[in-house]
This record gives sequence, C-alpha cells and structure tokens, in this order.
Amino acid sequence: MESPVLLPHINMTEEEYLEVNMGPQQITLVVVVPITVVYGLIFVSGIIGNVIVCLVITRNSHFQTPTNYYLFSLAISDLLILLFGIPNDLKLYWQQYPWQLGETVCKLRAMVAEMTSYASVLTIVAFTTERYIAICHPLSIQTLSSLSRAIKIIMSVWVVSCISAVPFAIFIKVNYVDYPKGSGNNLEESAFCALPMENNEVSLPLLQFSIFAFFILPMSLIIILYVKIGLTLRNSRFSRVSSGESSKHSHSRIDSRKQLSRRSVHKMLVAVVIAFFLCWAPFHAQRLLVAYVHREHWTMMLRTLNEILYYFG
Repeated sequence: MESPVLLPHINMTEEEYLEVNMGPQQITLVVVVPITVVYGLIFVSGIIGNVIVCLVITRNSHFQTPTNYYLFSLAISDLLILLFGIPNDLKLYWQQYPWQLGETVCKLRAMVAEMTSYASVLTIVAFTTERYIAICHPLSIQTLSSLSRAIKIIMSVWVVSCISAVPFAIFIKVNYVDYPKGSGNNLEESAFCALPMENNEVSLPLLQFSIFAFFILPMSLIIILYVKIGLTLRNSRFSRVSSGESSKHSHSRIDSRKQLSRRSVHKMLVAVVIAFFLCWAPFHAQRLLVAYVHREHWTMMLRTLNEILYYFG
C-alpha cells in the first residue's frame, strides 16, 4: 500500500478523512481486474514450474549438480515468494486497508518476504560466481565446485537472508492514522502493516541497508563478474585466431560452433543482468520514494508514480 499523506483535518467524516490521507480503500476495477488476472497467471505458472524443477532435481541423481542445486534454492525461494507474497498483494489491491490479520501475521509476512527476496538475490550471485569460476578459472573448478561446497554456500545464503530479515520483523508493525489529526485517537479502519511511519529513524536505515546490500552491491558484483567472463571469452577467441587454429579446414566447423556458443553465452550474460535490474529496480525505487519523500510533500504525481512502482515491484 502506498505511503499515507497526512493532511489537516477539515470537517471531514472518517471515511472522507481516510480517503484523503490514505487513498481509496478499493482500487478501481479497471486496474485491479487486469492485475488480478496477470498475478493469477504468474502464481499458477510459477507454482507449477518451480515444483517441477524441484521434483526433477530431487528425483534424478544425474541432475544433482552444483549448478542445479543453486537452481533448486532459487526455486524454493520463488515458491515462498509466490505463496506468501502474491495472495497478500492481491488482497491489498482489492482492499488496501484495514489490515485485519493482526500484528503477529504482519511481522511473519514481512520476515518471510524479506528473507525469500534476499535468498533469491544471493543465490543469483552465488550462481554467477560459479559460472565465473568455471569459465575464468577452469583449473579450479574440480576442487572448488563440489556438491558439498554448493550445499554449504546455499545454507549460508539462507542463514544470512534470515538474519538480515529479522530487523524488519522486529520493527514492522500495524500502523494507524489518528482522527482528528494529533488527537491520538487511532482509527481502526486505517490499520496497515508497514514500518513505523511517524519518523524515519528506524525505517530509513533498514531500507538503505536492504537496497545497498541486496540490490546495489549484488548488481555491481554481477556486472563485474560478467564483464570478466565476457573478456575471458573474447581473449580466448583471439588467442586461438592468433595461433592459427581457426585457419585449419578440419577445425572450421568446430570453430563455427564455438563462435555460436560464445555468442549465446554473451546474450545470456546480458539477459541475466537486464532481468536482474528490471525485476528488482521498481521494488527498491518504490521503497526509496516512500523513505525519502516526507509525508507532507506527497503530490498527486508522486502518488501515481508510487502506485506504478508498487504494481511492478
């Protein structure tokens, strides 16, 4: 739900006051119905696809490789995001407030949401590092890339993700709007689950940590590793050309296939970086908007931008 904008109380009913300060309780059907359809398709396809991935990896020993273990971890985190995230998001789209599930569920939902999103990001970083070692340091892959090592890394990813999510579970709470403003009389109908909105002393550092540690830093690391992978592949091609390997007729077909393979790898690297940015940028941009724009400075344009970022995040 978008950040409420607290305006002065000017002879309004409770319903009017809530709508002015928190926006409409229900989003228009023209918006919410298409979103529900899209989210429903994502939910069903995501559940089926990730369950299949988990079953294939667990039931077939030849699929139990370090790379597939990372994919298994990513599938588990995606399943948790789908199960705990999409139903709650759809509920908010149909009825933005009040929050009716109590403070315990509010904290648990925040804990799971943060933990699974962090685990997804760290798993992608671990998988990228695995590809970097395999391509740039192939001699080390036999000793470094083992199943036991992959399992230890994945366990570490989930432990770090869980610990990093604990502060959100501690500080997130059910917030209220008071009516009249400054009276301390909390409106039960205004309840919403979020970080404390009365000041940014708690919420801002948490959001800054989350954005830096689980978006900016991983994004930078992924770009650096993929640039090194790309340079290694390019240098490998140049070294073969300079040695005259590609001039041999008997190797022409092999060289052609290798060239196509390198092009596929380059496209995959670019696609991963772009997908990572597009998937997480709206989510963190919306958080930054809520954290840095003071509640009294929200305009209609900012509210609209916030809604758009929330839908895509």
